[in-house]
Amino acid sequence: MKKYVLPIVAVLLALVIGLGCGYYFFAYRPEKNRVDITVSKAMFDPDTVRIPGYVKDEEAGRRSLETIYGFTAEEIDAFYENAPEWLAYLLTVEIKNDSEESITVLGFQSKDNGKDGVYFAKDFGGDLSISAGGKGEAIIPVLCSNGELADDAVKALVDGMELNVLYSKTPTENDDGTQSAEETKTVAVDTTLAGY
Repeated sequence: MKKYVLPIVAVLLALVIGLGCGYYFFAYRPEKNRVDITVSKAMFDPDTVRIPGYVKDEEAGRRSLETIYGFTAEEIDAFYENAPEWLAYLLTVEIKNDSEESITVLGFQSKDNGKDGVYFAKDFGGDLSISAGGKGEAIIPVLCSNGELADDAVKALVDGMELNVLYSKTPTENDDGTQSAEETKTVAVDTTLAGY
């Protein structure tokens, strides 16, 4: 009986090792070229030209409020009924590319947009590419409908809102001249990081 135990144990051991390797290589599959970024707030400054610009060129202003901030028609009308009472700011975020791939920052999103009268822009007028291991800064326009608030009070509201950065691996050019389709990912702005 003992002479059969060793071969059975060896077969079972080989089976367990085989299943483990199969799971690792075929089921688990560690993600190759994983793209990770960290985002921290760097500065929060008043923007004294944005609202006067929207008032001066109302047609362009209405278009910007709709496309950049996601305002509804009612919100746009409310803005123009009381534009001098609105406040504008520029939120600068520092983006660190912790991956081994170049990334492209595409824009921003917040489920809290409009909360307490504070609105984040969805984009910043273009794409920002950051090389592997590199850093970059993006400036996010912010509007606030409550003109009676002090800058610190608006900053506190902004700090209490969820804000995400949209990004992807930087597309590469295919042989036919088209660009590769890359998955868009999101990462939350980390409010715990120093420098803000």
